[in-house]
Amino acid sequence: MGEATLLLIKALIFGMIFTGVLGFFFIRYMSKHTETAVSRLNRETEDVRHKQVELNEKIKEASEELVKRRKEADALVAKMKEDAEDKATQEREKIIQKARQDAEEIINKAHHTKDQVRKELEKEMKLQAIDYCILLMEQFFTSRSFEALDASLIAEFFTDMESVDMEMIGPDVQSIDVMTARPLSDTFEQRLTDILFSKLERKFQVNKSVQKEIIGGILLKFGTLSLDGSLKSVLRNTAEEVKEKLEKGLI
Repeated sequence: MGEATLLLIKALIFGMIFTGVLGFFFIRYMSKHTETAVSRLNRETEDVRHKQVELNEKIKEASEELVKRRKEADALVAKMKEDAEDKATQEREKIIQKARQDAEEIINKAHHTKDQVRKELEKEMKLQAIDYCILLMEQFFTSRSFEALDASLIAEFFTDMESVDMEMIGPDVQSIDVMTARPLSDTFEQRLTDILFSKLERKFQVNKSVQKEIIGGILLKFGTLSLDGSLKSVLRNTAEEVKEKLEKGLI
C-alpha cells in the first residue's frame, strides 16, 4: 500500500474516533440536559399538583363556608320569621285586648248613659209632677170656697209686715196698689193703713183690685217695689225649693 493510502486510512480512523468522542459528549450532554428538563418538569408538575391540592382544599373550605353561611342565613331567616310571627301575635293580642277594653268601656258608658237617661227622665217626671201638683192646687183653690184660708194668709202677711223695714219706700210714693183674689174687707184695709202710718207716718191712697190669678193672700205694690204675700207666690216658691233640692239630689 502506498504512503497516501496509509495517511487516508489514518485520517479516516482519526475522524471516526473524533466523531465518536464528539458523539459521546453530545449524547452525554443531551442526556444531562434531558434529565435536567425532566427534573424541572417533574418539579413543576409537583408544584402544579400541590397547587391543585391547595386549590381543591380552598374550594372545599369555600364550599363548607358557603354551606355554613347558608345554614346561618336560613337560621337567621327562620329566627326573623319566628320573631315576626311572635311580634305579630303580640300585636294581635294587644289589638284584641284593646278592642275588648273599648267594647267594655262602650258597654259601661251605654249602661251609664242608660242610667243617666233614666235618672233624667225620673227627675223630669218629678219636676213635671211638681208643676202639675201646683196647677192642681191652683185649680183647687180657685174653684173652692176658702175664705178662712185667704183671711189667714192676709192676717199672717200683715203680722210679718209689722217687722219689715219700709224705709226703702220713698216720700214720692203716695199711693199703694192692693191686689187680692177676693174683695179686701174694711177691717184688713184699716189694718194695712194703720201699719203703713205707724212705719212711714203718712197716709196712702189705697187702690184696691181683685186679681183671681194670685189665688189667695195679698200683693202690695209701692211704685216699683212689691211685697208679695199671695198664695200663688207661696206655691211657686215652694215648688222652686223642691225642684232645687231635686236637682241637687237631696230628695
